[in-house]
Amino acid sequence: MMRPVVLIALMPVLILAGCAVGPSYKGPPTVTASAAPAFDRAPLAQAAADAPLQAWWRQLGDAQLDALIGSALAHNRDLAAAEANLRAARALLSERTADFLPSSQVSASYQRQGFSSQGQAFGSGFALPERDFYSIGIDSSWEIDLFGRLTRRRQEALAQAGSAQAVRNDLKVSIVAETVSTYLALRGAQQRLDVAEQSAANQASSADLSEKLLRAGRGTGLDVARANALLATTRASMAPLAAEVDVAIHRLGVLTGASPSALRGQLDALKPLPALPATLSVGDPASLL
Repeated sequence: MMRPVVLIALMPVLILAGCAVGPSYKGPPTVTASAAPAFDRAPLAQAAADAPLQAWWRQLGDAQLDALIGSALAHNRDLAAAEANLRAARALLSERTADFLPSSQVSASYQRQGFSSQGQAFGSGFALPERDFYSIGIDSSWEIDLFGRLTRRRQEALAQAGSAQAVRNDLKVSIVAETVSTYLALRGAQQRLDVAEQSAANQASSADLSEKLLRAGRGTGLDVARANALLATTRASMAPLAAEVDVAIHRLGVLTGASPSALRGQLDALKPLPALPATLSVGDPASLL
């Protein structure tokens, strides 16, 4: 049984230990699956309840797209800065965690003392011996987290590390989404431009045939005018589509850290749009977010 005198002596310490400053850090708010169990238009034909994939773009099966995303993530300066901030925040968290442990410092020194021949025993002919001096010191300290200062500093560092990681992850999501969206826009514009070029070639043949029929007396001027108008409309639509292709190629060049036209040789060739996978792993709305 604790003696009353000892209990009275410990009361100030116990009272001060309960005076930690500030509320405890609870972390970011969490959204549970029960809060939003399903999508509004569920069930979806291509949706699966499995956990969403981190590298979801690989399901599209386009090696060129995979290479573009890898290059975009590797050369984005904002992402590099976010990675550096995250490493700094984690290093600070490790330092704040180490504050709870005892710290020690060990120091050592060595000195050798000798005398010149002129100073040997005032000319008596006797040589003074050389001497060695050694010094070793150990300094230990341990700060008791009496008022919760160390705990609050560690919680602050933990929150900063979580914030830095969230910023890094948000940048990665944005970079990947922008790269995929631009790549799909490029392939879509190339497909539409190819269709327009084929249509223009067919319509040019029809217009030429209408003129030949008119000269042979078997056609009308209205047929020729309609064929030429349709051809002109199709040709007029080709310039904006070509501009869309150029803009997408230039944007992908910037996203991958290269010059705007650096990828033209790689992306000029017509390729089909990536095929969607048979199923998409979306999980529930909370895990997808």
